[in-house]
Amino acid sequence: MKKQEMKNNHTQKDYFRKLLLVSFEEAKRLIKKHGSPLLVLSRKKVQESYQALQRALPNVRVFYAMKSNSHPDILKALKEIGADFETASWAELKMLLKIGILAKDVLNTQPFLSEADFKSCHEVGQRSFVVDNVSQLNRLAAITTDFDLLVRLSFPNRNCQVDLSYKFGATVKEAKNIIKAAVVRGVRVHGVSFHVGSQSYSTKNYLKALKAVRKLFDELQHEGIILDTIDIGGGFPVPYTEPLPSIEHFTLPIRRKLAELFPGMKVWAEPGRFVSGLAQTLITTVNGKNIRRGIPWYYLDDGVYNSFSGRFYDHCSYKIIFEKTDTAVQSVLAGPTCDSADVVSENISLPDLEIGDIILVPAMGAYTNISATNYHGFEKTKIITID
Repeated sequence: MKKQEMKNNHTQKDYFRKLLLVSFEEAKRLIKKHGSPLLVLSRKKVQESYQALQRALPNVRVFYAMKSNSHPDILKALKEIGADFETASWAELKMLLKIGILAKDVLNTQPFLSEADFKSCHEVGQRSFVVDNVSQLNRLAAITTDFDLLVRLSFPNRNCQVDLSYKFGATVKEAKNIIKAAVVRGVRVHGVSFHVGSQSYSTKNYLKALKAVRKLFDELQHEGIILDTIDIGGGFPVPYTEPLPSIEHFTLPIRRKLAELFPGMKVWAEPGRFVSGLAQTLITTVNGKNIRRGIPWYYLDDGVYNSFSGRFYDHCSYKIIFEKTDTAVQSVLAGPTCDSADVVSENISLPDLEIGDIILVPAMGAYTNISATNYHGFEKTKIITID
């Protein structure tokens, strides 16, 4: 290996070790006390991430998307710093009500909210909702027109981990008709929302969307319909397997475009992953090993049906950090269940691990425990909250 490559590998290794919330020694002490596996949750890191995004988007109202991780300690930590919240169900709103969040301040972005959920949310004071078709608009308006509406737009994006325009969102032309229909029905329509995709690595689609929205707003203004709100969604990335630029650097083109096209307008965002992603570190232990067709296999006490559920549901890969410095060889990491799909990582370079060795995984706060199961009777990984 060339010297520059070795230096780069060492620098990257240090980068990801700094993302860990615990050291190996601290992890060993926690395992002695609580067992393995464990997720270590940092309230401070949740708050820091939310505030970092606020600084990077200073004129944007930031709603935390609970779907990424709705652990009560995350919600309480965000409440302490005055954060806003985004929900997609009555069940999520109830969690916020329990900790004293007012329903009127919470955004609901479920484009196909059921009538039962809509009624329950509305009865306790929630008023901000989203639709992406006239049928759903009429469905809600038949119950009441006393709500504030955003129309969800679709901007497909292949340069992201999960394309969130695949399932939801209207075209600009369709949105124009939905907005007109909302006005006729007497619904308070304020603007539009969009989501360029989860874990977006480029700002190009944000900028493309903002240009399209500006044109839509101008066309509607000529017809006497004045809109005042734009929701730019989430998608702000966190580092999983590669270092990323700072959030200030990433959002710079977005800030400039917002200032150019929407001066003085209400702008919202609804990040989930960026706020919760770095707030948890996984501690997992080698629980078995084998040599299969000449390749070392290591079986962990956590897998894709548990904290690594993001492998299935989030199309995500994770940085595996080990303590040993022995020569690494191509190996396989698998989970504890008897399902052959329970493979955490293939073709991963690992040293010769022993049963009982600990592995640490940073950036395990989003789409991990929230989508974990009790498959095969394995308990969901215990969460330990620090700071």
